[in-house]
Amino acid sequence: MARLLSIAGREWRDAQRDGRAWWMASLVLLLVLTGLGAGARQLQQVREEQQAAAESERAVWVAQTPKSPHSAAHHGFFVFRAVSPLAMFDPGTLDYVGQIRHLEAHGEQLPRFMPAEDEASIRQLATLTPASTLQIVLPLLLVVLLHGAVSDERESGRLGLLLSQGVSPRLLGIGKLLGGSAPVWLGTAVTIGALAVSLAATGWGPWRDVWTRVCAAAAVHVAWLTLFACAILSISVRAATTRTALVASVALWLGMTVLGPRAAVEIATHVAPSPTPQAFLAALREAEKDRPSYWEDLVPAATARLLVQYGVSHADDLPVSPASVAQLDQEDDDTARVGSVFETLAASHRAQERWLTMLAWATPLVSVRELSSAIAGTDAWHTRAFAARAEQYRRTAVRILNEDSVRHNVGDFLKTGVRHEGDARLWSRIPVFEDAPPRLMTVLERNRAHVVVVATWTVAMVGVLWFTTGRVRVS
Repeated sequence: MARLLSIAGREWRDAQRDGRAWWMASLVLLLVLTGLGAGARQLQQVREEQQAAAESERAVWVAQTPKSPHSAAHHGFFVFRAVSPLAMFDPGTLDYVGQIRHLEAHGEQLPRFMPAEDEASIRQLATLTPASTLQIVLPLLLVVLLHGAVSDERESGRLGLLLSQGVSPRLLGIGKLLGGSAPVWLGTAVTIGALAVSLAATGWGPWRDVWTRVCAAAAVHVAWLTLFACAILSISVRAATTRTALVASVALWLGMTVLGPRAAVEIATHVAPSPTPQAFLAALREAEKDRPSYWEDLVPAATARLLVQYGVSHADDLPVSPASVAQLDQEDDDTARVGSVFETLAASHRAQERWLTMLAWATPLVSVRELSSAIAGTDAWHTRAFAARAEQYRRTAVRILNEDSVRHNVGDFLKTGVRHEGDARLWSRIPVFEDAPPRLMTVLERNRAHVVVVATWTVAMVGVLWFTTGRVRVS
């Protein structure tokens, strides 16, 4: 243990003397803290704006003038997605998907008000978040710190001296791993600590699920940095010269952080393409062509069904209006047809994600990114889950309104001119939409394949380092 601490301490002192490494580490830390501060302010503003908008929307809905319940269903209402507090760490897809949905009768609607639409184009070129800093920039810092950890000792002749004094090659590798990468671990610890402070400062904690997610995000990124550090140090052990180690390490960084994930995404989207916006809208228009006529198809069908149901021979003897019942039938038909188009789109996205999961075995950063955004509640699956919750709420609300028309409209209201109108008592029966994102265990269960990928890669790289350090030779 004394020798391990001595080796680690020497590497730490060497890192301190290397001004480039500390300048780079300080810059990375500044970027992370700035990103967290900006993210915390933005999310606090979003939360306040959503709360105010939700209260105003509810007040407008309840205070609307008396009208036909079905007309009120066409008026619709807005619902807002509950943004996870960890979005300040990893915003994921939030800027590119709608966080607000307008719900109304006759089918699901596309999301609205995407933040990326309101940003200047220059801000969309590259957004460095705290999560992407840990995933891309810190591995580059590991390249700077560790590429020459062993190869430099070999070139200078110190490696033979160390081994001749009885220092275990594996002990030497562990000491250099711990001491040489200390600035990275320090920066990671400060990042997680700053995230916890930001959560507490914005009033989003300290409930159990949030802090559990913070620990899970920390574990994922520590595993990623560990496997990358082991890979770089293994290269340094095997490389004949420091220059060779640097070139190989930079190539590994490019492949694992830039080229590999990008290639995986391109392959997944090519093998399982999703409809273009134009094709999706065309599919919606095509579904509209199959819509049955309300007066020619649905009302006669509802009339015939109700005559049999109530055992009467004339529509005037029915206790409910066939036209009102037909509104329920039309809503069910529209929901099914429009829903099938949206389901086709969602199915293509799920297929792409399955391919991406398989390709992650070749490029583990894909799994790290998926886990990071999933833990933060900002991945594509959370977006689809919000859409599903909003759609279920829409169906419930529209059915309440249409069923109220069925209960109160008697006979053919188009002939009598007497039509039921809802008031504040009916509007208040529509429950308040309260978004409840999935719990962390549900998220991890769904992403267990990515957990296995990261864990396997970490164990494998630790094994590679253990093997290569055990075969250290002095040329």
